[in-house]
This record gives sequence, C-alpha cells and structure tokens, in this order.
Amino acid sequence: MSDLDSAHSGDDPQSAAALVIGLVGLILALAIIIFVVVLFQDVQNMEDAQKTYAAKPQELADLQFQQLARINDRHVVDPNYGLIAIPIDQAIDLYVGGVRPASAPTTASAPSTVPAEPKTRGGSP
Repeated sequence: MSDLDSAHSGDDPQSAAALVIGLVGLILALAIIIFVVVLFQDVQNMEDAQKTYAAKPQELADLQFQQLARINDRHVVDPNYGLIAIPIDQAIDLYVGGVRPASAPTTASAPSTVPAEPKTRGGSP
C-alpha cells in the first residue's frame, strides 16, 4: 500500500493552469475556424466576381452569335414536309394576325347551334 500512496503523493495538476490552457486552446481553435471561414468566403467572392465580370470566352460568344443568327434567319427545316423556319418576330406577327398553319390541331369548336335568347315579359328590355 505504501507504494500506491507514494505514487499518488506527487503534485497534482493545478486546476487553474488547466483551465487557462483549455480556454486559450478554445479561443485559438475558434480563431482558426473564423479565419478559415473568412478566407473561404473571400476566395469564393473573388471567384464569383471573376466569373461574373470577366469577358465571355470566345467560344461561347461565337456559339451565341451562331444561335442568334439561326433563329433570326429563314432556312429549310425539313424539305420533305415543306417546313421552314422564320424569324421569331415575324412568326409572332403572323400568329397574332391569324395566319396559322393548316395542319395545326384545332381547339374545342364552338357549339353548332346558337342558344335561344331568354324571353323577357312585358316587351323589350
């Protein structure tokens, strides 16, 4: 038993020192976490700004130009069926003006008979 008592009779760690070391470690860990988050957000903001305000790649600009030229130009889509593509502005004008293709499906048709008007008593309304 005396061996056990002599092993435990040494100086116990001071709780105040352990508390200070724990608090310093916690504050240091929080500071590192905050630093990493701020660094990540800064890098992300720089990347977003670079993507937003940077000039378009030439490949993308060429592709967009080709697409706009294609939708704003007349061309044959299917010669077998006689389908052609016309500029969208002209297509809207034709559609609103009532020119529709003959093969377009018709919507619900109006009734074939006109309902009789209700009769009022005592003369004209």
